[in-house]
Amino acid sequence: MHLFAVAHFRMGDKGEAERLWAACLDIDPNHDDARQNLDDIDIENGHAAWSQKINKWLPRPFMEAMIKRYENSTALVAGDLASDNPVVATVVPALLDRGDSVAREFALNFALGDGTPPMLGALKDFAFSDRGPDALRHKALTTLKEKSIVDAGPHRFYSRGSWTEIKLVGFEITDEPVEVEPWRSELLEHGYWAMREGELDEAEEAFQQVLDREPECPSTRYNLAKVWQRRQRGDEFEKARKEFRQIHADRPDYAFAALALAIDEADSGNMEIAKKLIGNVFQSPKLHISEAMMLLTTQVQVALLDDDPDTAESALKMMCQITHEDDPRVIQLREKIDLYRLPEILSRGQADAGP
Repeated sequence: MHLFAVAHFRMGDKGEAERLWAACLDIDPNHDDARQNLDDIDIENGHAAWSQKINKWLPRPFMEAMIKRYENSTALVAGDLASDNPVVATVVPALLDRGDSVAREFALNFALGDGTPPMLGALKDFAFSDRGPDALRHKALTTLKEKSIVDAGPHRFYSRGSWTEIKLVGFEITDEPVEVEPWRSELLEHGYWAMREGELDEAEEAFQQVLDREPECPSTRYNLAKVWQRRQRGDEFEKARKEFRQIHADRPDYAFAALALAIDEADSGNMEIAKKLIGNVFQSPKLHISEAMMLLTTQVQVALLDDDPDTAESALKMMCQITHEDDPRVIQLREKIDLYRLPEILSRGQADAGP
């Protein structure tokens, strides 16, 4: 009955699979595979369905050796496991396709450590499938990108229960701090802190002191314009818009001004101009992590203004390559996308409910 449940789930009949697993547990409350599959499908983007856990796939001596390797090392040395156990490679594609959570994690590490064309091919098949968690398949895809097996895309990718187009990060990201003179660093830090705390007059004073000595500094000009934009005193909002345009004209390579301008153009309905500005920043060979995060945040915002939630989803996935899903910035953008999709979800729910 458990195997019938697995077959129904893999054919898309989740309801019948749940019924059969529940029936399994009625007969045998200790049926671990049925219980764990039921628990797993309650988790969005889980591992279900699997017929057998990893210890049914791999020989006992190998499993014992793997456990011992874990105990004696802070991390599994996948490359050693691959070279010491070439026969295990034959089951890796199956583990990726229909393994439990432990099996899929193991198979991913094994394939990466092995690095041979057949193993990288198995990873590619897994990444472009609809089997297994989004995060694990995305990890496989980004690793293939790093190894130049696939390009930046866009690629057709199964995410959150449907197929979508995603683009992978195609630029180098650095988090190296920018070295500046101590006097300027102190004033800028004070200005940033004041702006975060809502002390906009204090922030303006700090940024202006920097500009008194370095009037063409693009980052300081940008942050001063952000103060005007947030304060909206008199004609300051329009003044900020003009300054963003002027900074971009003076320094087309300065990403923050280009992205502020993209938002402004999108707000005005000039979507093609906004997309071109974003596209130009995407062509940068190297971005600081703060620039990359701002780029992807801007793409999400512009995509939603353009009624294109799929592009917004793709940008959010790229952001998760840089940070993690629990990052407050990711959570905030996730909420924006979900709110945008809410009417669609509600409409689909009413259609499923029937008359």
